[in-house]
Amino acid sequence: MEQSAITARRAFLLAWVLLGFAKFALVLGVQPFGDEAFYWMESQRLALAYSDLPGLTAWLIFLGELVTDGVMALRWPFLLMGLLIPWQVVWLSRCWFNASTSWLAGLLALLMPLTGLLGVLALPDVPLTVATLMCLHAAARLQHHISPSALIQLGSGLAMGAFCHYRFAVVVAALALGLLLSGALPRLLRSAGFQCAIAIGAAAWLPLVLFNVRHAGAGIGFQLVDRHPWSFQSDGLLQPLVQSVVVSPLLYVLLLAALWHAYCRWRELGAGPDGLRFGFALVPVLGYFALGFFADSERVSFHWVLPGYLPLLAQVANELDRSTMLRRATLVSAAGVALLAFTYLTAAALPGGGILPVLQGKWFPANLSGWREIARVVHRQAAELPPSGVIVADNFMLAAQLELALGMERPIYSLDHPLNRKHGRAMQLQIWQRDAKALAALPRGTPAVFVAEQTATKPSLQPAWQRDWCDQFATLNHLGALSLHEGQKRFLVYRASTGNMPPADCVRPALARFYRIEAGDMLRGSFNLRGWAFKDGSGIEAVEISLDGEPLTEARYGLPADHVQESWPDSDDPNHPNVGFQALLDLSGRTPGTYRLGIRVYAAGMWEEVHTLPVRVVEDPDSP
Repeated sequence: MEQSAITARRAFLLAWVLLGFAKFALVLGVQPFGDEAFYWMESQRLALAYSDLPGLTAWLIFLGELVTDGVMALRWPFLLMGLLIPWQVVWLSRCWFNASTSWLAGLLALLMPLTGLLGVLALPDVPLTVATLMCLHAAARLQHHISPSALIQLGSGLAMGAFCHYRFAVVVAALALGLLLSGALPRLLRSAGFQCAIAIGAAAWLPLVLFNVRHAGAGIGFQLVDRHPWSFQSDGLLQPLVQSVVVSPLLYVLLLAALWHAYCRWRELGAGPDGLRFGFALVPVLGYFALGFFADSERVSFHWVLPGYLPLLAQVANELDRSTMLRRATLVSAAGVALLAFTYLTAAALPGGGILPVLQGKWFPANLSGWREIARVVHRQAAELPPSGVIVADNFMLAAQLELALGMERPIYSLDHPLNRKHGRAMQLQIWQRDAKALAALPRGTPAVFVAEQTATKPSLQPAWQRDWCDQFATLNHLGALSLHEGQKRFLVYRASTGNMPPADCVRPALARFYRIEAGDMLRGSFNLRGWAFKDGSGIEAVEISLDGEPLTEARYGLPADHVQESWPDSDDPNHPNVGFQALLDLSGRTPGTYRLGIRVYAAGMWEEVHTLPVRVVEDPDSP
């Protein structure tokens, strides 16, 4: 073996071992992702297809639990697959280039965050990527020679992908175009073995077809219709910027250059490996870019294009093998972005949330935090229920996390939250009889612990959503709130009983906000603080401003705030439109640092901290 190949192999093996240990640590430390918990629910109710996905992800989790338990059981099959993926890139690259290039392509797969992080979480993209590389590798082999092993590999990859995700249909289209442009497809179609492999892959879609037939197209309707606005969105223009971040900037440019190079070589030669690489990469890269202007922009979708990058990694590695300076710059850039990604996940895994309180908005990993803490609270409350008691969550993700943490000792139901439909889980909850309809069928007065993830609902929708609770419960007694990470994760806990209550008896949580103060703002000295607060059903009697949970000053409540009622026209707080407040806040003498500024309201006979923000108190230069 040449010295360059030996050096590249050593670098690959070292990076693979180090990354493996880092992934193992994250697997044990990071709280279950919201979707992971739902896949675990599916693994407890095995089927060949579900409303959101085919069955492979659930079956892999089921396999994991046959070996061990806890979070490792949830993730170890995906961890092993994630560690396999860089080797698959090496084997694929070996079909086209020399050993040095192959090891370098594997190293790029390790350092590129989109592939390097695969396997930390139990998500369908892990087996989807493995299946994609199986098919691509088989296609590269079949270009040269039709062998039984390559046909078995192709059939297995096609079946695995179909049993994994609806998005694998894009991979099938990419594979067909790649083989067509490579010139191998007409020859392969005449092969009985190839026809058999295609038939096996096609048959694997049967469970999805049957599920959609039985359930009025719920799965395909969600994937193709319900989740997408299908109207032009200018956010699609940000896709190259997002991709340059999740891939690493320099590597992203080189991948696009490799796509163009493959196109030029295909135009020049007319067939061969460049046609396969160009055709396979073109469908996901160009297709998802065009789709980004019309498709779902609220849920994470930056990983969809990953299959298109896989055949291009080998081409990029081949170019980098010729330039030491460019190779070093690319590897350092990719390693830097990968390190940031691992740091982000490590922050989520640290006790107490690490640096999570300083992460705001979309940067805050809501799906990776707060579940253990709320599960402990619910466990204590559920222990006081009689044997007939149940647990109710306001959305599917919270219900899944509670069932994962608490087991299946008590039935756990989910109300019909908009998130259930947005994520394609409403039909599945209905099939399992764990939705609001099944809850309503329980005997009236069945005792329950009800938990609502307040921060999972947009403030503009909270009053209307909370009003629906009164149609599900005959009694609803507030036990308290769990506020985590400076209020970015907030749960409300109630002791309840099933049924419904008269509108006049329905008292909902309060809603409050500050004017002109946002998370992370710097505050100093004395100043007037203004805001608004209202509580449907009972109204608010008094408002206090708190600092780190302790009352700081009483606010003057009852000031005009017409815009609040305009924003929530259905609100029945009797104080409207006078729901504004003002307080003189004096921070003089406070030790500089980060504090939690909050709004406390007195209503329905109790004080409640409604809203908090992390702020920085700085020294006042005018103070003596």
